[in-house]
Amino acid sequence: MAKFSHKKAMNVPVWILLGLLILGLMGFGIGNYSGVTDKIGSVGDEEITVDEYYQALQEVTRNLSSRVNVQLTYPEAISFGADREAIGIVSRTAALDNEAYNIGISVGDNVVLEQIRNEPGFRGLDGNFDTNAYNFTLENLGMTGSEFDEVVRKEISRSLLSGSLLSDLVPSEVFWNKYIDYNFHRRTFRWIEITDDMVRNPDPQASDSDLRALYDENPEDYTLPSSKEITYVWLTPDMISSSFSVSDEELQTLYNARIDEYKRPESRIVDRLVFPTTEEANLALDQINSGITDFDQVVIDSGIRIEDIDLGEVFRSDLSPEVGNLLFSTDELSVLGPVQSSIGPALFRINGIISARETPFEDAREELMVERNQELAIASIQSNFESYQDSLAAGATLEELAQETDLVLATIQYNALSDDPIAEFATFRNTAAQIDENSFPELMELENGGVMAMRLDQTIPPALQPFESVRDEVQGNWVASELGKQKFQLAEEHLAALEGGAPFGAIGLGEPRLESGVLRIDSIKDAPQNLLQEVFEIDVVAKGAVVSGENNRIALVLLDEILPPEEDSEEFAGYLSFLESQITGGLSRDIINSYTVDLINNAEFEINQEILNSVHSQLQ
Repeated sequence: MAKFSHKKAMNVPVWILLGLLILGLMGFGIGNYSGVTDKIGSVGDEEITVDEYYQALQEVTRNLSSRVNVQLTYPEAISFGADREAIGIVSRTAALDNEAYNIGISVGDNVVLEQIRNEPGFRGLDGNFDTNAYNFTLENLGMTGSEFDEVVRKEISRSLLSGSLLSDLVPSEVFWNKYIDYNFHRRTFRWIEITDDMVRNPDPQASDSDLRALYDENPEDYTLPSSKEITYVWLTPDMISSSFSVSDEELQTLYNARIDEYKRPESRIVDRLVFPTTEEANLALDQINSGITDFDQVVIDSGIRIEDIDLGEVFRSDLSPEVGNLLFSTDELSVLGPVQSSIGPALFRINGIISARETPFEDAREELMVERNQELAIASIQSNFESYQDSLAAGATLEELAQETDLVLATIQYNALSDDPIAEFATFRNTAAQIDENSFPELMELENGGVMAMRLDQTIPPALQPFESVRDEVQGNWVASELGKQKFQLAEEHLAALEGGAPFGAIGLGEPRLESGVLRIDSIKDAPQNLLQEVFEIDVVAKGAVVSGENNRIALVLLDEILPPEEDSEEFAGYLSFLESQITGGLSRDIINSYTVDLINNAEFEINQEILNSVHSQLQ
């Protein structure tokens, strides 16, 4: 069985962590958040600032949005617990900083300077430190050089402290072998999905009593959630954009101003990996070309993250003549080099080739017209914003405002299931969630440049919909359930025959799909989501299972082989490297989290809820 290699668990360069901090801060400009400068709390003598909390909240909100595939607003993220997670992040960081100071861990100015000069985010295309990039970053952060130095100093000290906890951290060999055994044992099996047309009665008919029984037994399926009846006025750019006209002369001027978008030279998507010597670069290239390793593995073995070598899209004009000639000498996705750069010999990997593109004015005209009309519509709405606002402040009702202006009056029974166009806007959803009978209609900007104002007319409690209004839905549910029962029964009957030795062809369901040497972590196209989970529950060859999946999907499975891990395969070796980093990373996080929780418990930990509430109120 494979053994876990003895590597240091968190041999991660500080500049990686610093790079994440820099990118996060640059992207959101939190250096002077809304004029609030108070701390939100402290751990021991280390203060937690509003800006630090805000940055953490942004990161947590982005992660949550990514997981649910919806761009969450701050109030929505906070309702999911983003504030508590953000407080946990900043308090653990503060605990490490406080402990590092207490036990005397710090670094000198020369170490800080070297760290900054080696930060990839501050390098130009030539690989050297770029003063302009550095100054631009500080300007965006709203920080002085000395303030930024202190951030870097703390980051390095924190890394030294955490690194001392994790030196030579490895899981036990028993754990590693069990983990490999669980993830890399393979199964070969055959399976077939039982479809609606296979059952004895593919068109079941429900009586009224059947439907009534299902309706009465599952009232929660037919109950509308609590709703708010809201009257609102709104105006979006799309509503009025067609009323504007733009001359061809103006469009031509816009086209000329954006000529770089419409006439783009050929470009490449490139990674760059720098080596200490040309000999090492040539050796790596030879091993890549011979198939001994690949470019990604060379990067990993160098202790660098793949994303840190990404140059993105580059044009010939961006590069030195030598590098430009090399990268634009081929139309193949390949690894090229080495080429001598100011920071050492480098290999380049071409990940993508983007051909030169020229879009004539005639082809771009419609796109420019739409964009310009949108701009004019937004400008028109914004120019009338104060007028709309003044009318509301003077006591005009929403109905009167709609009569006197271009604003459109509408009503909605709003709840979490609402799919009206207005409910697509986070501004509307947030306001609707907070509005009550005492709320005064207030004009607000929508995310697309539009405006809206709303009034709560009444709150409607949860209500069971009348049977007749949901009869079709009940009938659809009954038919699906009935077919699911028939499919399950049919699958059980055939499973008994298969386990008794009957071949698949003899049971009359058609040819099964054969899956060979499948891992637990693989996926099967078009299969029920829990198919593999059920397959790996079977531990005897020639035994099977009936798999009940989502939406009444039923599958019949028969296990043909149980195979050991394929330890000699390239795939297995690649997975080992990945799993090693994942396992060690998980253990490292657990140890650091436990350590920081203990530090917090043994220090004076405070959170100023009043300041925290103030921050949240400004994020509405």
